[in-house]
Amino acid sequence: MIEVPDEEVDDSWLGLEYIEEIYEETPEQRQAVVDKILGDLQIEDGEVGSQRVSVLNHVLRMGMKDRVKLAMKGDREARNILIRDPNRIVSQAVIQNPRITEQEMEKIAAMRSLSEDILRQIANDRQWSRSYMIVHNLARNPRTPIANVLTILSRLQLRDLAALSKNKNVSDAVRRQALRLSQARTGK
Repeated sequence: MIEVPDEEVDDSWLGLEYIEEIYEETPEQRQAVVDKILGDLQIEDGEVGSQRVSVLNHVLRMGMKDRVKLAMKGDREARNILIRDPNRIVSQAVIQNPRITEQEMEKIAAMRSLSEDILRQIANDRQWSRSYMIVHNLARNPRTPIANVLTILSRLQLRDLAALSKNKNVSDAVRRQALRLSQARTGK
């Protein structure tokens, strides 16, 4: 497993020495985390590879503090597993990882199993909101908060607005606004 050296990562905001006192986990809760992550990975990929299972077993043995550290410093595989962690602090640490790529963020923006807070954080981040594919995936994700989607819609291309206005997976408000914007651009 590849990790970023400690000196390259600013984790001063984490306050990790207190995190395990605040978020105590029982072995049952930790197993529930792993079961949820395994379920998400099997739905996404069909079958979970042996390398993923070994990383997942490594994550299983970790406490909260270590999972947050791994999320901040871990490699792509660790980030891909830890973004699915039901604990919001771990997911936020993945988003803050300095090595996360635009392609990874595109996948994350399209994930329907993420919490609204994580999607809101991505939508409000200047660096990620510059990418059209990330913005497009956020707009299509039904879990993205409506307020964020409505601000994103004006930046979408006409064909994507038209497709979004017919998409039954997004909320009615988003569909109606996408229809209004596409009609306004076509002059109807």
